Amino acid sequence: MLRCSRASSAQSAGGSALLHAFVVMPDHYHILLTLLEDHRLPRVLQRIDSLSARRVNEFEARRGRVWARRCYDHVVRNQDDFDECVPYIHDNPRAAGLVGVSSAYAYSSAGYWETGTSAWGEFDPP
Repeated sequence: MLRCSRASSAQSAGGSALLHAFVVMPDHYHILLTLLEDHRLPRVLQRIDSLSARRVNEFEARRGRVWARRCYDHVVRNQDDFDECVPYIHDNPRAAGLVGVSSAYAYSSAGYWETGTSAWGEFDPP
């Protein structure tokens, strides 16, 4: 397993993955995770999509599709690859013009990676 001290059991995935980094954008999200045991990526992503879309719809008092239909995955093969994925994920809000500094974006693990604290109560690494 790759070196990473900032990992949390992904509760939204039913404890089937370790969550290393994330960002939730207006119509898509990026996550960096490690699957646990014999869990399969399509099933884990389906569960994340379903549960998160339900919560977004409840919060916004609406119905319908939340996330983009397409899914792109990338297998992280080594530590260098991992080290490139984290900044890419965290930089999405800044690149999209949503914030001036990636760590200022509330729906991301970037602030946690930078400061070690998080507004996300469930993102509490061991």
